[in-house]
Order: sequence, then structure tokens, then C-alpha cells
Amino acid sequence: MLNSGMLEQHKDGVVRLSGREKDYIYWSALGLDRVQIADRLCISTNTLNKPIASAKAKLKARNTSQAVAKAVLLGLVEL
Repeated sequence: MLNSGMLEQHKDGVVRLSGREKDYIYWSALGLDRVQIADRLCISTNTLNKPIASAKAKLKARNTSQAVAKAVLLGLVEL
């Protein structure tokens, strides 16, 4: 569960996600797995690994669910 402590990590408000990172977060939020997302974006799953890792790092997230929740709460991705 997200709380103010988790969002405190981003208190400066400067988190910028690339287009691919936003795509990954968006499709993950809708329940697609890596293979389905890569197929939808017409890229390989290996190519998708970089934006996955980068998005998680920028959002200081330990997993995809946490990255999705933070991105939505920070207003970086709309569902």
C-alpha cells in the first residue's frame, strides 16, 4: 500500500518517464505481462527490459505493481 512515506521519496516532484517507460507502466496497469506488452509495442521482450528497469529505478519501485501505483499517484500515467 502506498503511503506518504513512499511518496516522500519523490518530494522534489521531478520524475520524468520516457514514452516507452510510460507505455510499459500503462499496459502493466491494465494487466498485460511482458510478452503481451512487447507484442503490443512491436518490440522484443529483451528490448523491453531496459525501459522496465529504468522506470522502476526512476520511481524507486521494487516491483511493477509499486511502479504502476507510484506513476499513477504522481500523475505520470493516466488510466
